Amino acid sequence: MSAYENAAFSTVHDYSQGAKALAELIGVPYSVLLHKVNPNDAANDLTVKQAIRIMLASGDDRMLHGIGADIGASVVVMRVDDVGDPQTLQALSEAMGRFGTYVETFSAAIADGKVTARELREIDNTLAKVIQKAAYLRAVASAMSKKGRHV
Repeated sequence: MSAYENAAFSTVHDYSQGAKALAELIGVPYSVLLHKVNPNDAANDLTVKQAIRIMLASGDDRMLHGIGADIGASVVVMRVDDVGDPQTLQALSEAMGRFGTYVETFSAAIADGKVTARELREIDNTLAKVIQKAAYLRAVASAMSKKGRHV
């Protein structure tokens, strides 16, 4: 069973209101939905649109992470509707960019199976930039908490 198939099955069966309620929310007959998420049923698959509707209705993004795992990628979910202002969005975007640079630096350093002192310094420098931006985001969250502001 792929990570996506496992996530789809679990998302539907773990839905807090029950799989039947989720089927109604997304407009798919209950029995059809169960067949679509059954990894042993090759005749029925979720469409992309159905998977999206399930994730939106359930608030569960495990299928998205399952797809990432199946293609050898990591998925970081950043909900744009949770961002309160353009400055915070810019900070989040910069943090994600810095994290991407860190992962690229790390991957390049370990590609040959060994890490030189220079490569380790590059890893440390890019990690410091990620931490710097993450600390700023933490400060924003703290300030919002003290003000009682909800994003």
